[in-house]
Amino acid sequence: MPTSRSFKLLAALFWLAIWNGVVSAQPQATSESTDDWKAQVDQYLDDQRKTHNIPALSIAIFDGDSMDYVYGRGKQNDQHLANEKSIFHSASISKLFTATAIMQLVEEGKLSLDEPVQKYFPKLSSSDITIGHLMTHQAGFKNRIRPTGRLERSTLDAYILKAIKSKPAYTPGQGWAYNDTDYNLLGAIISKVSGVGFDRFVQERILMPLKMNKSSFYLPDISPDFVAAPHRGKSAKMSTKHPYDVNFAPSSGLQTNATELALFVQAHLTRDPRLLSEDSFAKMQITYSETKWDGISQGLGWQVLRGKDGETVLQHGGSDPGYRALVVAYPDDKSGYVILSNGEKTPRWQIAGYLRQLHRKAKRQR
Repeated sequence: MPTSRSFKLLAALFWLAIWNGVVSAQPQATSESTDDWKAQVDQYLDDQRKTHNIPALSIAIFDGDSMDYVYGRGKQNDQHLANEKSIFHSASISKLFTATAIMQLVEEGKLSLDEPVQKYFPKLSSSDITIGHLMTHQAGFKNRIRPTGRLERSTLDAYILKAIKSKPAYTPGQGWAYNDTDYNLLGAIISKVSGVGFDRFVQERILMPLKMNKSSFYLPDISPDFVAAPHRGKSAKMSTKHPYDVNFAPSSGLQTNATELALFVQAHLTRDPRLLSEDSFAKMQITYSETKWDGISQGLGWQVLRGKDGETVLQHGGSDPGYRALVVAYPDDKSGYVILSNGEKTPRWQIAGYLRQLHRKAKRQR
């Protein structure tokens, strides 16, 4: 779970990478042929893994419907090397899927963003919180409950009861605080309205239509042979304790690889009708509130940034013990970058900046 200070620093590093066109200690982005840039990215990512002691990286770069580049290398665990199919814990990137699922139910007339959440949780401490407040982190909740590695779905009711007893830290709609509780409650609402478990709903309504066949919001569904194990600290020591908790699946439970995660981001940029209408996609990508992170505004799930030339940038990071993740997407040219790793020292925003610089140059030379 990232802190406000860490996000400010990382966002600053990202924009330095994008707008200055270089990142410290990076090779210059030059290309002599159509495919030469891919060899440069291979070398750059290999160097980053070595320099920052990153056990494994999973990377995908896309342009519209085209998957331009995929990378999967490093140490998956003590028995296996990583490849393009290795499965990583994506942490808070999961919130984008939960937001998409909510919008699907809104389109069907089963939900409204203005609906009071108390309708679904009668014991909720405040009657003023709406579904829209949860979607935009304006409900007033904070992370007072931490994941403990629970895998039993039967523990969800106890978690929800404890979560809704927390009093909002501010008047709903009058503040902003990034947290997991908002999205875990949204996941419970999805289950109540649809009549099926959250992970099943997302599997059937999002993952399967996009052919994200190796991805899941329920860790026990993933074969251990494909799971990239978490590695902790600067030494990147492998941990046997995975951060997954079934009660936190809506906020941080997606297990996936970069290629499949890119399919989801592509769907948002191309406004794929298999998921949502154009209008719903557009609503997710506009600003609803300011955040505490410099230059970043809050959309529905997405974090929204504006470049110096007015270019819209969508992003979401993920940080849990032993894992770091990031998606950065550019609606104007429908390109995007997915970064997944099983190490805590991965310079995600610097890598994204370099990938953007080199990929954009390669596109101009086509």
